[in-house]
Amino acid sequence: MAPTLEDVSMLLGLPLAGEPIGPLEEPVGWMHVSLVFARALGLSLLRLTALVRRGYTSSRFIEQFGYPDEPMTAVQITRTLEAYLMWLLGKTMFTDNHGNTISARYIPIAQEIAEATEAEHITQRSWGSAVLAATYRGMCKGCQLTSHGSGIVGCPLLLQLWSWTRFPISRPEIGGGSWPPDELYDADRIDMPTFGSIWTSRKRHFGHNQLRNCYPAFTEQFDLLLESDVSWEPYSEDHRDEAYPGGISLMCTRDWAYWMTKAKIIYDIFVEMSQQRVMRQFGMRQLIEPPPHTVPLPPRVHAYNRKGANKTAVGWVQLLGPYLAGWANSPAVSWATREPFDLQEFQQYLRAYMPRTRLRLSQACDPVEMAPSTQWDTYPRHSTSGTRHHAVLTAELQDEAAQYERSLSVGPLLGRTAATSSLFAAASAAARPAPTYGGTAEPEATVS
Repeated sequence: MAPTLEDVSMLLGLPLAGEPIGPLEEPVGWMHVSLVFARALGLSLLRLTALVRRGYTSSRFIEQFGYPDEPMTAVQITRTLEAYLMWLLGKTMFTDNHGNTISARYIPIAQEIAEATEAEHITQRSWGSAVLAATYRGMCKGCQLTSHGSGIVGCPLLLQLWSWTRFPISRPEIGGGSWPPDELYDADRIDMPTFGSIWTSRKRHFGHNQLRNCYPAFTEQFDLLLESDVSWEPYSEDHRDEAYPGGISLMCTRDWAYWMTKAKIIYDIFVEMSQQRVMRQFGMRQLIEPPPHTVPLPPRVHAYNRKGANKTAVGWVQLLGPYLAGWANSPAVSWATREPFDLQEFQQYLRAYMPRTRLRLSQACDPVEMAPSTQWDTYPRHSTSGTRHHAVLTAELQDEAAQYERSLSVGPLLGRTAATSSLFAAASAAARPAPTYGGTAEPEATVS
């Protein structure tokens, strides 16, 4: 499973149609632009210099703007909107590991939108595909980072909402039930809720086990996740009518023709590809081995990065040209399969998948007898407690046995005391009680 363009549309309501967002380039003289920006808002040059860094504009600079005591001029309103857009782009949609800075490459886009007097003056961009590409790249990069201060970049909000929508793990309980039909209504059906609204606009209640020492519990629950625990198609009409009886935004479904495209998705200089490994999320046949791409993405293209790069925007456009052009035809290039999902084939997929992954022993349960999972389940419906502990214990005992075997095979024989000590250590490890986190019982909720 993975987030897809459908998830971006349904959860965030971002458009997929439009020009790809890339490659980006810092505007020439952007420091001068920042000076004009600051003067328009009444910030001193000394304060601006302290807030702006080379190549990045500080998020603290953006945070200077709020609700002023005096009415703002038209110029100040425009510049404040630009500041908000910089924050939205750099700290919500396309986050990075630069801490309190935002890339100056977003300045031209923020200026264009803030200064436009008509909607036609704004370039229609494929924000949704860029957010997904940035998130894919962030997950690839996150798997290789080892620093304690590192995090997943891209759009963590998309990952969080996607996880809550599909998995009963770390999912909060939502107060207020379904979305009232008369709340956030728009005659044009644009400014209406998305499938992510109920998670972001309602008070969320987390259980005690979801707030303290939760990482071991969550990883254990993911290790033992059953097929029946997953909400494979959370955007069905039944789910939509239940959660949003008044309807959802037109933007959630407008660009449905892009959801299954084979075209590469682009953000800045990063190019990603959508695999045929998510078909069950569309209720369609999931092949055991995904078919090969007719136009695979070369590893060198996937490895493009900004480190030490001296290329100009023109140079990047030449390198990315085929993928930029390919996006223009993306609705016409999609996975052709329309065969429905087959549970028997899924069992064959599991038999092919299991030898390639870790296996866990768990308590017996019959998934066939379980009702389908819903978005309101906050915990797995089968017991997971202690299984990770048992797996760790098994690995420790294996190491102890291997070490004991090596001691016997090399050097002099162990004395009685040494042999007893090794066996006693193994017995003590086996006697340790399993942790009590996890399980199906829902603890007392805590508001957060």
